[in-house]
Amino acid sequence: MYDEDDIQDALADFAEDVSNGQAWSAAIRILSEDYEIEADVLERRARGDFGDLNDYQAECRATLDTGDKAFADKLDSDKAFFKQKEPNLNRMGPVEEFVAGVLDKGPPAPGTDWWPYMPIKRHIDTLFPAPGDVRDMAFWTARKLMRARGV
Repeated sequence: MYDEDDIQDALADFAEDVSNGQAWSAAIRILSEDYEIEADVLERRARGDFGDLNDYQAECRATLDTGDKAFADKLDSDKAFFKQKEPNLNRMGPVEEFVAGVLDKGPPAPGTDWWPYMPIKRHIDTLFPAPGDVRDMAFWTARKLMRARGV
């Protein structure tokens, strides 16, 4: 049985996942299973906190696109910033290889709403479990590769 703390934890994970590019519908389904909360309860609470979930997802993705472009532009134009980030950029090889493999393999079924986010997230969680610059860069790297392939 779940309690209010479980719901709050699930909503925090929901915000993180959708903010990193996960489809809101997949986040609700996966988190309701992880936290053993009925999907309709979690969705209702998410709508209460975030409003229209389609709009929230679109806003998150637009924010990601803007932020990712600004980060890439700064890497290209600011030599000191690039030098500061270079050690972390050099650690992205395993992320690039994994993301390329996931994208090459393709979704397990047409319209799979959790793909490619969940396998990529789990890989990044394994490589870089603590929040911070390296983890953020890993998600940026994954999104850059996905955009390059039109995913």
